[in-house]
Amino acid sequence: MSIRSVKQSYTRPSLFELDDLLFFVSRVVYVLGQMQNNVASSALIRVLKDVAELPMVRHEAAEALGSIADEGSIALLEEFAKDPEPIVSQSCEVALSMLEFEKSGKSFEVYITKTFIRRSYV
Repeated sequence: MSIRSVKQSYTRPSLFELDDLLFFVSRVVYVLGQMQNNVASSALIRVLKDVAELPMVRHEAAEALGSIADEGSIALLEEFAKDPEPIVSQSCEVALSMLEFEKSGKSFEVYITKTFIRRSYV
């Protein structure tokens, strides 16, 4: 089932349902990045390229691509780092940094977790 088909299954949703749907779709995209599986890259690339998609969902797609750290995404992330939508362009910049960090053999999630755990106990 595609993200678009999930969205289209809603008929005349209320504002509350739209908020729920946005949250659900953005979480699905987020989880695809957390799985760090290249298989998800093509779907995430389609989401990022779809300028009709909600900016929050495109933002999650960009960061998911950075987390997957597929070098094939670099040119696309660089292109969309110039996107007119600030949340998308800034997320692409973050994704490029994440990708570089992951490619150095380090895990971005492990680094962030250790950093915040260390700070919370100091």
